[in-house]
Amino acid sequence: MTKPSERPRKSRFRSSASKARKRKFIVLVEGETTETAYLDFVQSTVANQNIEISVLTPGSARSTLFSHARSELETLANEGRKLLKSEGRKDKAEDLSQALLSNEVGEVWIVCDVDDEAESIKQLRPVPEHQRTHDDLDEAVPYVRWAVSNPCFEVWLIWHFEDYSNPGVRSIAQKICKDRRILSGANGKVLDRSRLTPENTELAISRAKHMRKRHSEISTFPNDVPSSDMDLLVEALQRLESLKK
Repeated sequence: MTKPSERPRKSRFRSSASKARKRKFIVLVEGETTETAYLDFVQSTVANQNIEISVLTPGSARSTLFSHARSELETLANEGRKLLKSEGRKDKAEDLSQALLSNEVGEVWIVCDVDDEAESIKQLRPVPEHQRTHDDLDEAVPYVRWAVSNPCFEVWLIWHFEDYSNPGVRSIAQKICKDRRILSGANGKVLDRSRLTPENTELAISRAKHMRKRHSEISTFPNDVPSSDMDLLVEALQRLESLKK
């Protein structure tokens, strides 16, 4: 794990330079290999040159991820204040919040597994991402968004290729990813990006939503196994890309 005094390693994927203001999409991940490679694939599908995607790996502890995410969010907030002033708009908390929430500046996400940190996630993320409404937001402080996979990120990868509803431990999903050659390497973390396409990403999104609907009828977090909010992250980036440049 990265020591608190060390600067988080940053893997930055950028579109070509542009003088136009870039909207930032910042993602903090616990996994430095699989999740980062997947987000690299997602970035490759983004055509809007005014989006800047940054992937940060500050450490695996959920509290560490959240702390760094709040710091990144404050940086976005400062940029939002400058934007409001440059456009002659009122520099008020509600205006700043709206600027961030409407994607004028960008978003900050955390991508993590549940592992043994369900209670920590519940404390840091009182409302699951798919249940958030505008009423849940603090108007003065826009929120960090969470893409949690339960029990693990491999569930999201499997959904690109087939249905998966096994409520068992993470080792089952990990074995499927290895057997299907979705992941390889000595540690089973090397993602075969060549097998990912926009089309099977849409299938994964559909399967994630279907499973979420099933869980909503019988279970709540952390008993919603398997599940993943990665569909919400991908859709958020798609919305950001669709905004006018």
